[in-house]
Amino acid sequence: SFINANANMFDNFDGFVGNACSTTGLLRTYARLKGTDELINGREFFSRLPEDKEAQQALDILATNIAKQIYNLFWLLDVEKVAIGGGISRQPIVTEKINEKFREILNKHPMPRIMDTVKVEIVPATFSNDANLIGAFMTYVNLKDIIR
Repeated sequence: SFINANANMFDNFDGFVGNACSTTGLLRTYARLKGTDELINGREFFSRLPEDKEAQQALDILATNIAKQIYNLFWLLDVEKVAIGGGISRQPIVTEKINEKFREILNKHPMPRIMDTVKVEIVPATFSNDANLIGAFMTYVNLKDIIR
């Protein structure tokens, strides 16, 4: 997404949700925490996750970034369910961590009574890595007569 999540970084790709809330962003964060420029792939990252402190920290950062955007989407669109797509959505720890971070955000809110009303289900997308492609195709199928 080209939504900017940081008003102080409009001229820097790091401020965009598409970077901060993506697998690429996760792997870049991990490399930075490790003090290297070498990017590993997602499979390697998740194989290291159980024992690697920096991998756990990188996942926490990603989950926090995504949880903040879900919080914003809730207030803008009153969403009830958010499906997390992409290849990493096949890893149960991803949606578990996002749910954990989302609850932390709600628990820290200065208006706790209002936060008790926030009910958002965060789940892995049914079609994981193909969710965006199938969604785009179905949008085309449903709108093709209108577009012409």
